[in-house]
Amino acid sequence: MNKFKYSRIGTSSLIHNSPFPVTTIDKIIPYLKVEGKGTVIDIGAGKGHFTEKIVTAKGFQGVVVEIDNYLTQGIDSKQITVVNEDAAKYLLRLDVHTFECSICFGSAHIFGGFYNTISELNRITKENGFIIVSELTWKSQPTTEFLGKLGISTDVYNPDIKNRKICADLDFDIVYTEKVEKRDWDIFEETFLQNILQYCHNNTEDKDIDWLKTRAAFWKDLYDTEVTKYLDCNLYVLRKRTPNKV
Repeated sequence: MNKFKYSRIGTSSLIHNSPFPVTTIDKIIPYLKVEGKGTVIDIGAGKGHFTEKIVTAKGFQGVVVEIDNYLTQGIDSKQITVVNEDAAKYLLRLDVHTFECSICFGSAHIFGGFYNTISELNRITKENGFIIVSELTWKSQPTTEFLGKLGISTDVYNPDIKNRKICADLDFDIVYTEKVEKRDWDIFEETFLQNILQYCHNNTEDKDIDWLKTRAAFWKDLYDTEVTKYLDCNLYVLRKRTPNKV
């Protein structure tokens, strides 16, 4: 079974794999004040919707980094370069201060957490450039039982206040932030679930149907009863501070 199968099916009718509505990027674009033409990179970009919106609105060149080439098949803009490989390895080959804007939506696990993600994007982002990152944050102290169900430890995510401190410590100003509304998160989860169930209904010969249904049912129960009790999803638009010149 392809390791991306579950997410491919679940996101099949979604524009992007994030509970933030598609209008969120429209709020962000005005903050991206860059002189002249810029370049944006999107890590774990999925279908590349956010990059396409920025490229269109700002006249930027774009680089979409997404390991699953199935998701990027619909990207046909001549202004966007698609890279289908492991993002962490790809970034190691990039020069420092390459991009005016670096994006990582819900893919901080690629680099091992929020701090490492900001640090790595900091390396490739130009002075006075922007980083756009979204990540789950702890709303309240999770129970051991909840952590066990997710198979994670508490240090996988941070409270929002700790993320803000990390940004400040790494010399970034937060120019815009947003927390996903529960109704938007509910819509995202319900759409994802219905995509799974519809696929199972239409593909009864698929040997993975029982696994797909079981995984979807487990997550639905967890989301409905505990996820939003302990977790938020926060977005940060960061501007890199220009060092004081002596």
